[in-house]
Amino acid sequence: MNFQNPHRSQAQSITTKLFLSSGLLVLLAACSSTLNSEELATKIQEEFVNQTEIAVAAVTCPEDIEIKADDTFDCEIEAEDGSIIIAAVVQKDDEGNVSWNADEGLISLTSLEANIQQQVQEQLEVEVTANCGGKFKIAYQDETFQCQITDPQGSSKNVDVSVKDNQGNVSWKVSS
Repeated sequence: MNFQNPHRSQAQSITTKLFLSSGLLVLLAACSSTLNSEELATKIQEEFVNQTEIAVAAVTCPEDIEIKADDTFDCEIEAEDGSIIIAAVVQKDDEGNVSWNADEGLISLTSLEANIQQQVQEQLEVEVTANCGGKFKIAYQDETFQCQITDPQGSSKNVDVSVKDNQGNVSWKVSS
């Protein structure tokens, strides 16, 4: 099987950005004017895992956050593989309602797989299945990782992926 394209020498690029955000969470500490940081960390972990399928070792949020509308702060999500992504938290009101998002440094592997499959089929007229190992990956600018493509006969090649920025832009090329 030959996955190389003699008519194209530049790598493919794709944006795989996804905006992850929770619904509003009410996280008042009992009889207090501070947010319940432990409960917030638990909720962020649950929602992040549900949306990304990335195993999380821990979520750390600042302690003693005063409840204040429009105030912002960051929580740190540490994946089991040691990679870290920041959840930006916004206090929606002065009643403990918050929302969060974590998208900087998050790669949608399902979008990347679809792009690889489409481009290989269009350029080489070979149907392949791409596998990047999950639904999402935490990766930052200048990091690299590999996906794999397999044709219907079972022949496989590695695909080298390079992260171009922290907004989910990547380039890829089939390994020689």
